[in-house]
Amino acid sequence: MLVAILAVTIRVSAAASLTDALQAIASRYHAASVAFNFGASGLLARQIIEGAPADIFISADEPSMDRLEQRGLIEQKPAPDSLEQTGCHRSCR
Repeated sequence: MLVAILAVTIRVSAAASLTDALQAIASRYHAASVAFNFGASGLLARQIIEGAPADIFISADEPSMDRLEQRGLIEQKPAPDSLEQTGCHRSCR
């Protein structure tokens, strides 16, 4: 029997202020590899608008998130309780 194993990479664009926390979380997550793009939220939003790939965008400011949402680049999904409490429940399309 032949079994295919898919390599999954989650692309995360996130505010630079979250670098240490997100890298610590990623070091404990082994189901997929995580590719980070850290920087200023406004710059990251512009990169996504211009076509940079991102599965998850974690912004340090609401206006950057809103710019992506206005362009139809944010997918609203129900969030687990832990994320719902922080308001972090939007992901990139």
